[in-house]
Amino acid sequence: KFEAGKNFYRLKMIDLDGTFRYSRIVLIDNSAANLTTALWPNPARQDSESLLKLNGLPVGKISISIVASSGPVLRILDFRSDDGNLQVRVPVQNLASGVYLLMIKDETGKLLEQVKWAIIR
Repeated sequence: KFEAGKNFYRLKMIDLDGTFRYSRIVLIDNSAANLTTALWPNPARQDSESLLKLNGLPVGKISISIVASSGPVLRILDFRSDDGNLQVRVPVQNLASGVYLLMIKDETGKLLEQVKWAIIR
């Protein structure tokens, strides 16, 4: 498990003859490690809406894409997080019964989290 924040890693590769070399250094940015999500109700009924609570977000613009299980993006909802927390009502109207993904991204387009969401009749 990566620690929250920025982590630098490299591998030490040892050959059978005992010689070794190091890989290049790689940055793993795990800034969203403290992000928590709650979606209720899930599954949601077609005539209702779901409440999405996000804590530990980066401050700034946040976009939530509703993606069908077949791949197309159906809606993009834009919000602003001023304190790292967000509570959003996600509309269910005009979405067919099925499974969707809520893709949560920061203002640079970096994927922070994805949440499975089901809609039933």
